[in-house]
Amino acid sequence: MEWHTENNRVWIADENGKMIAEVTFPETGAGIVTIDHTFVDGSLRGQGIAEKLTRAAGAELRRTGRKALLTCAYAKAWFPKHPEYADILAETTRRFVVEDIAEEDFGCEGRPDGTEKMDIVLLKSEDGEEKKLRVRDAELYEKGIEVGASVELDSSGELKSI
Repeated sequence: MEWHTENNRVWIADENGKMIAEVTFPETGAGIVTIDHTFVDGSLRGQGIAEKLTRAAGAELRRTGRKALLTCAYAKAWFPKHPEYADILAETTRRFVVEDIAEEDFGCEGRPDGTEKMDIVLLKSEDGEEKKLRVRDAELYEKGIEVGASVELDSSGELKSI
C-alpha cells in the first residue's frame, strides 16, 4: 500500500496504483474545507484504515492551517470522539452561558389567549459576545436550560444544553 497526500485528499493506492481508500476535503471557502467523503475498499475493512485516513487528513489540515466542516457520515461520527482534533474544526456552534431568562412582555394586556409562552434568553460567550434569543418556555424546561447553564448555539439557531 502506498499513501498519498494531496492538497484536498489523502488516499491509498494498491500495488498497481489503483486507489483503494481515500478521504476527500475540497476547499469550500478561504481556509475552510469540507470533509465530504471517506471510502475504504472492502479488502481493507476492519483494519482501522478510515481512522488512519482521517488522522492523516487532520495532520494535513493542521500543517496548512485550514479548518474543516463535516458532511461525511464517518467524519461526523469520528470527530466528536476525538477532541484532540477540535482545533481543526471550523466553528459551527458557539458556547455560551445563559445570563438571563425573561418572560416575553406583552404589557398591561398580557399574553393573548392561545399564544405559547415565550422567553427572551440572554446568552454571553467566553469572549464577551452577547446574543438574545426568543425561545419557547417549554423548550427551555424540556432541555433543562436555566440561568447559569452552559449551552451551545448551532448555526441553525438551535440551543442545546451541555
